[in-house]
Amino acid sequence: AVLLWWLAVWLGWSGLVGGGPVERAALPCLLLALAALGPLAAVLRTSWRATAASPHLRAALARGALPGRALAGQGRRQALAALAAAIAAEAAFAAGGAAVLESLFSVAGIGAWAVDAARARDWPVLQAVLFAAILWCALVQAAAGWARRRLDPRPVAL
Repeated sequence: AVLLWWLAVWLGWSGLVGGGPVERAALPCLLLALAALGPLAAVLRTSWRATAASPHLRAALARGALPGRALAGQGRRQALAALAAAIAAEAAFAAGGAAVLESLFSVAGIGAWAVDAARARDWPVLQAVLFAAILWCALVQAAAGWARRRLDPRPVAL
């Protein structure tokens, strides 16, 4: 309710009816982003703390590097690699949350299409929707793995 009031009063967007596609999509997108913000902040905080306690950072401090510069310069990539994996997990969660928000805000999308197909027992359409969702999750996980390898080039034990 507070978010709806903020969008309606401060930005002049209704969020539910009227307006263009940006105004109608603002509230559902903000809700998905706010739901992901807490876990992502926790992962980032934990990875920064683990990076700050790492031996290579202590060695840089012993050589005379400034603490903030050493953490930002040497630890940033390591901390962001963990965040890339968490973003991939949150993207998969957001795909499921988008289907719920589509029904909540009466937006026609792939989630509403899946619900209509399930109600009508249209199995080929439901399989196509599930295939698209699985493909989305696989592509996001592959992109996160690529980003993690680029950000933190250390070998990972399997």
